[in-house]
Amino acid sequence: MKAPNYVLEEDLALVEAYINFGGDGAVGVQQKKGKLWGKIIPYFNEKTKNPNKRNQHSLENRLLVVKKETRNFVSLIGEVYRKKGSGWSPEDLTHQARIEYTRIYRKAFPHEECYKLFKYVKGYDYTKYTDEDEEDVPVPPIPTVELDRENEEREEE
Repeated sequence: MKAPNYVLEEDLALVEAYINFGGDGAVGVQQKKGKLWGKIIPYFNEKTKNPNKRNQHSLENRLLVVKKETRNFVSLIGEVYRKKGSGWSPEDLTHQARIEYTRIYRKAFPHEECYKLFKYVKGYDYTKYTDEDEEDVPVPPIPTVELDRENEEREEE
């Protein structure tokens, strides 16, 4: 039986966990896949109570989809920026990128709220296409969840 489609709450919890525990390249590349997902899954379960019984495979696949579609959107922001009109604001850029995304992919960009979290992560950073100073861009707090440190220490042995 196929699980139901992901809902916004699940996507946000998954992206928050990924950013918290693996979205930073310095952290993400220094840990094994099992250890990363050993952190993401408890966070996801805590935030969502996991009513749809999502497993690691399902979460990994969903994260790949969200990341790919968000990167495509950020890429379109870059294209729009290169063609932009004088005085365009970041909001103008993202609005035009939404229009382009719909034209190209024949659907509206489905991860607006996830993009708001991702846009402060290297590789998804919208400020590289704007005149904003990165220092002026506020970094949103990403909530963390307390993990079972005892189990984590046993896994490392």
